[in-house]
Amino acid sequence: MRKIFFWVLFPLFPAVFISCGHSEDYEKPVLESSECRNIIELQDKRESKSLIPYFVSEDYQLRQRAALAFGSIQDTAALESLFTMLEEDEPIAQAAAFALGQTGNPGAVPVIKKVLERSMLPETRFEFFDALGKCGEIDLNYWLASNYNVGKDADGTAWALMELAFRKKLNPAGLELALTILENENDYRVRFGAAHALARSGLDLP
Repeated sequence: MRKIFFWVLFPLFPAVFISCGHSEDYEKPVLESSECRNIIELQDKRESKSLIPYFVSEDYQLRQRAALAFGSIQDTAALESLFTMLEEDEPIAQAAAFALGQTGNPGAVPVIKKVLERSMLPETRFEFFDALGKCGEIDLNYWLASNYNVGKDADGTAWALMELAFRKKLNPAGLELALTILENENDYRVRFGAAHALARSGLDLP
């Protein structure tokens, strides 16, 4: 669930082509699954309360699909359930982090930080950092700066800064971190996020 460009990513998550359904249906189009069709319909109608029961489905892909659906609904009604899903297997955790980021709810920040203390796949950590950037306030700049080491979570950190900048919450500490990332990281996507953070910051650049 890695990102390519921010203008491409958002429409892809709620798309009906996300794999969903029972294991024996992996090769079938998603619309052949009645449960998936129902989730898509509920998402389209923004019936969040009817989606929540899917969070405890025995089919993990339905849980993932329901979490992603909340990413487009952006309803805070499922926050506690999504917090719990952050602790699940990584495809579920990634979907939950995406959904939480889309809510923009600051209450998600301490929960996401806590789960980040454990080891997880880089793809999952990226989604967690991106969600932090979408939900965090000014003080997140200092947390990102104090936790940054060259090469560690560089892509997630850069994109968190970019999200903060989009929301006009990047401060001089975040600006300095974005410059540090540009100086010390070579990966294109990392530099892309840091450069956009600088461009959208509205702050005076050195």
